[in-house]
Amino acid sequence: MKKTSIKPKYTQRIEAPIAKKEKDGSASLWCPFCKPSHKILPGMEALCGTRLEVRAVQIVFKARYEKDMKCAKCGGGGGEMVRFQNAFVHTHDCTPGVATLTEPPKFSRWAAFVAKLPDSLKNRIEKRTGKAMPVDEVTPTGERTGVVLGHFFYKG
Repeated sequence: MKKTSIKPKYTQRIEAPIAKKEKDGSASLWCPFCKPSHKILPGMEALCGTRLEVRAVQIVFKARYEKDMKCAKCGGGGGEMVRFQNAFVHTHDCTPGVATLTEPPKFSRWAAFVAKLPDSLKNRIEKRTGKAMPVDEVTPTGERTGVVLGHFFYKG
């Protein structure tokens, strides 16, 4: 029996766009395939057929295959998880109201003061400033130590 392979009707060539600095200080992206080059914009196909794609890629782990993989937010296992700093979190919002921040917020003594106020007064202030949220210390395994590092205003 003859082994045949199906050849694709087209292939892609992928290169990084050329970045150029404009006179006003901003940057623009130019086609790497054409001579002379021309500007390319995300979401629009250029006349030469080049299109600029911006993609975010994240590795998803199946937690059922790892014995000790626990979510840093909810403490549970199972499901699909992604690496977040030195821990793992579920891909879905497993604990509504708990946020994982990519960078530490700027702590505010005013936010700490507002968080301790009675609810009636606190709610009126939070309408203008955002919600006064505590930041708990979390170990690399995802366990909370009970220590509040500080407070900040969350506008989300």
